Amino acid sequence: MPFLSVIIPVYKVEDYLNRCVESVLNQNFTDLEVILVDDGSPDNCPKICDDLAQSDARVKVIHKQNGGLSSARNAGIEVAQGEYIAFLDSDDAWAEGKLAEVVDVIKKTNAEMTIFASCDKLANGELYQRKGITDCTDSYMQFPIIEYYKRLIENGNLQESACTKILNAKFLKDNDLTFQYGIISEDTEWMFRVLRVCKNVVATNVLLFVCTYGREGSISNTAGVRSINS
Repeated sequence: MPFLSVIIPVYKVEDYLNRCVESVLNQNFTDLEVILVDDGSPDNCPKICDDLAQSDARVKVIHKQNGGLSSARNAGIEVAQGEYIAFLDSDDAWAEGKLAEVVDVIKKTNAEMTIFASCDKLANGELYQRKGITDCTDSYMQFPIIEYYKRLIENGNLQESACTKILNAKFLKDNDLTFQYGIISEDTEWMFRVLRVCKNVVATNVLLFVCTYGREGSISNTAGVRSINS
């Protein structure tokens, strides 16, 4: 059983997929599995997924009919074997050599949810670090949930992205913290449910998550009637 399961939904990201997966496999912490959930992608992604699985035994592939981001993540949760679970979108990446530092914090604290620092990668390659709860005075800080709520309100940033967190798998599954189907901004709805049952949170200033900012066609860069109504 690996320490960490990394769930990566895959849909129309053939130009980014290898970079994403390699950023996980090449980390300085190797006790992990990568679960690629091909959500019926119509491009070359299914083959890329299979090729990655053939080249590294830590990679598992699920091919499924298209159902959206929530459906893909939930399919990954169902088969995840790790003691902890992380989510990563397939057009994003992890910063080189940072995972071991985050895992060290998790092992020291045994928190149900660990939040790490993140940044946006702009089109010109520049990195813009996000501000929020991970602005710690020490390498990490541990909060009871009431204190964490207070910090969120003070910062005015919920930091709801599932991709900036690692969660205890038993906590996730025992509380049925899967993602809701058929909505945009599913991370926001999910995060509120996580916070209702979470007892302790750890935040670390280790910068692990690198978001590809403003990619055309990405869910976070798409607006419409459904997203407004949601």
